[in-house]
Amino acid sequence: MTEGVQAHGQAPLCSPNKPSPRQTEDFSQKNRHAAEIPKRRFRKKPARCGFTPDTTLSAGLCFLLDCEQRDEEAQAMKRTPVNPWPWSLKLGYNQGEILQAANRHLICAGQSAIDAEGNPQHPGDMRGQLQLALDNVEAVLNAAGMGLANVTKLTIFATDVDAAMQHFDLLGIRFGRLGAAPPMTLLGVTRLAILPLMIEIEATAAD
Repeated sequence: MTEGVQAHGQAPLCSPNKPSPRQTEDFSQKNRHAAEIPKRRFRKKPARCGFTPDTTLSAGLCFLLDCEQRDEEAQAMKRTPVNPWPWSLKLGYNQGEILQAANRHLICAGQSAIDAEGNPQHPGDMRGQLQLALDNVEAVLNAAGMGLANVTKLTIFATDVDAAMQHFDLLGIRFGRLGAAPPMTLLGVTRLAILPLMIEIEATAAD
């Protein structure tokens, strides 16, 4: 028993009784098998970083490098437009988009012409309200480390749809320069939560 234990750098058991030869043999075989497990595990599947790990430390390093490589590969989100009809492209949006390798998803509350203190701005001015609503959407995106290029869906609510569409060039200016055309829905509503407001924008985004 003492011989089998000392081979692994451990102190003898406190029991004064000498174990049988069968017990010593079983203990040695179990410890020999446990010592071989890490080598077998690492040799079956070499790390992608190029190291040939022979120790737990080098294997851990390879694991970390492998995770970093996978993270870098996953960072690039791919967007594929889906347009069975081309007419919506003239209005600046896709009918749909396929998102691949998206890591984070952001859901923005409806943004309208409200200043930083929560006060409505530009009463009766649809263009001014749309401009400020877009500014607020972008502010939320920036706070999450994103931008307008990350927007995946827009939903716009307007109390006057015809008046809102007359100023949609603002959307083209903001998104067009980024080469972005996220799917969009425009809905007419009787009123918004705060009466002076005429337009509100909901956005979802991903990166």
